[in-house]
Amino acid sequence: MAEKRNTIKVLHCMYAEKFIQPYINFISDNFNLKNHYFLIRKNNNYPIRKMKNILMLKNGESKFDRIKIYYKLFDKSEKIILHGILSKEMWLVLFFRPSILKKCYWVIWGGDLYSFLTRSKTLRSYIFEKIIKSVISKIGFFLTYTKGDYDLAKKRYGASGILIDCLMYPTVLYNPTQIYKTQKKSINILVGNSAFPTNNHEEIFKKLMPFTNKNIAIFCPLSYGPEEHKKIIANLGRKIFGVNFFPLTNFMSYKEYLKFLDSIDIAIFAHDRQQGLGNTIALLAKGKKIYMKNNVSQWQLFNSLKIKIFDLNKINLNPINQKTKDKNILLTKKSFSLSKLKSQWENIFEDNVI
Repeated sequence: MAEKRNTIKVLHCMYAEKFIQPYINFISDNFNLKNHYFLIRKNNNYPIRKMKNILMLKNGESKFDRIKIYYKLFDKSEKIILHGILSKEMWLVLFFRPSILKKCYWVIWGGDLYSFLTRSKTLRSYIFEKIIKSVISKIGFFLTYTKGDYDLAKKRYGASGILIDCLMYPTVLYNPTQIYKTQKKSINILVGNSAFPTNNHEEIFKKLMPFTNKNIAIFCPLSYGPEEHKKIIANLGRKIFGVNFFPLTNFMSYKEYLKFLDSIDIAIFAHDRQQGLGNTIALLAKGKKIYMKNNVSQWQLFNSLKIKIFDLNKINLNPINQKTKDKNILLTKKSFSLSKLKSQWENIFEDNVI
């Protein structure tokens, strides 16, 4: 399929995730789809609708076959949008093709930039870190909504490409969903956004322990992430908070999840890096009180937008006041709009970013 195309205006190199199909729909709805080709690593958990300009790479294929496809499509493409760089295979492909890096646009996902936090301290890891540094230092463009991530890429890896402010995906946009009134007597607290260890659930549990005698209900989304860690967190939560702890282990539809968020009073995130922005925006759009660490790039983002976020080290159960709630909703609507996302991608596709 790929060999039939002479040139590709925009190649999207990506991994199947929950926000990828909505992004493809966004491109289809707002741009000329003939100018876009999608090369996607398959993930059975997140099916992608079949289209003639989508090539799915299966995990069962040999690395050599995948690398051949990368090379052919990279050479044919005028622009290469790297939606996350999550595999060693991709880092190596880019390392051995430095000539294409100036036409690459890296959409920073977070896990790709902050992987050094969990990398082992072996000789092999040291060498691989040098490969990553070589690639990042030569990439032409960086797409992110948090300048702090770009600053880290500059400081740690010598990034010198152009920073482009971009909301990246439609799943982080303000969603004017109906607010459902809920009948509840407890203070409902959301902890984290998944079962991945990067949520630092234990840290949040410790900060909530002084409130175990209060009328609280703790909801912990654990529907995706490592199964073993999911069990550990669910058991720990029940041990500390007993019947006031509710692990959410089943997937909800997007509509169901937004309705569930209406019942939340306080959301607490303890990520050490950019993560869970879609959740955060959805909560802000509903006027919820949100806690996070004050040294993460998202804190800096919201602070620059004048959106009020609360410090994880100063947790209390006081409700957010109406004035702050209304201001947050208004600023969220303005800062995370569909028109803004469309304009940003249009500038990228039409070379209007410099």
